[in-house]
Amino acid sequence: MSQYSHLSEVDPELAAVLPFLPLEPEGFLTIDERRAGLDAHIKNSIAPSLHRLSHSSHRTQYDVQEHQVPVDGGEITVRCVVPTPTGDEGKSFPVLVWFHGGGSPLRYNYVRLNVRLEMDDSILKIISVDAQLVTVNVDYRLAPEHKFPTSTHDSYAAVKWAAEHTSLLHVDLSKGFVVGGPSSGANIATVIAHKAANDDCFATRKLTGQILGMPHVTNALDVPEE
Repeated sequence: MSQYSHLSEVDPELAAVLPFLPLEPEGFLTIDERRAGLDAHIKNSIAPSLHRLSHSSHRTQYDVQEHQVPVDGGEITVRCVVPTPTGDEGKSFPVLVWFHGGGSPLRYNYVRLNVRLEMDDSILKIISVDAQLVTVNVDYRLAPEHKFPTSTHDSYAAVKWAAEHTSLLHVDLSKGFVVGGPSSGANIATVIAHKAANDDCFATRKLTGQILGMPHVTNALDVPEE
């Protein structure tokens, strides 16, 4: 076991953050309790600082649009941030379709916490302005109310919607058509990239990249030592 002893050492960067994270209460938490706890943490600890950054003087040139996307059995919301640079109103941009994280496996359902659009709202505004690209933040439906693979199907519908509404969003897919997200959102982006590669809908408007933050896509036993 000594060969694994280094795995018990906390990374210095993580150790500096741990005191500021909310403590896990004793006992089993219900899904609603977990959702409420994470919502409160984002609202009170994360959102205020990101809000200040996204509303700094040089980051106010953007327009926020919310649209409804038809999906199987209903519709979902996408929140789109479009840069509005002064003196360049007719400009078109690459697009990043984003799927929020906040999930964990529970029995045979994939449970996603109720963070949804607000989790990455401010950071996507920052990315849109600084990188001069359109972001499409997808409010896919959550488990267990909507069991897997509803979240993936919803997200795929949103990617298709973005590809079909480039004029509305001031998007030029030839400049970049990217999907991405953190954690469970990265998993969704990975699946969508594979699926789109064999879909005639994307034959002439191919995805050009992925941004995957902490994806769960590789079995630890398959990672080579070097």
